[in-house]
Amino acid sequence: MIRSILISVIILILLPLAAKAQNGETVYDGHYWQECRPDVKYLLVNCVMEGVLLGQDRVIGYALLNKHTSIASTECQRGITGIVNTLERQIENWDRNRFVEALDHFYDDADNRALTIKWAIRVVMLEMYGAHQQTLEDSPAPSP
Repeated sequence: MIRSILISVIILILLPLAAKAQNGETVYDGHYWQECRPDVKYLLVNCVMEGVLLGQDRVIGYALLNKHTSIASTECQRGITGIVNTLERQIENWDRNRFVEALDHFYDDADNRALTIKWAIRVVMLEMYGAHQQTLEDSPAPSP
């Protein structure tokens, strides 16, 4: 119920952004990020995280109950459920304000401004949770 209310609020807040996007193609990159108000930055980070949670719900729903039958073994079902529950707990506990501050710092570097916000969130998340610089450099480049 709370998730449905949150998603409804997010949609209502994003409607003005959608109208702006119709006037021209908006690129959600570092240049866009730097022009955003603080509340919009927070909303963007929250939307990405909620999108991950909604996506995982679809994956688990498909893997565990497809046409009212499971396509996975009992052991696999337990494993998938454990992974999904762990990810959900982690994302719900992430400090959105900390992510916004980290993204502000990330986009202070002019070389990073061409990266889309969703890609930057991935990089910042990896940095915040201890990924080695080599891991970040070896990550595949975002597709256009």
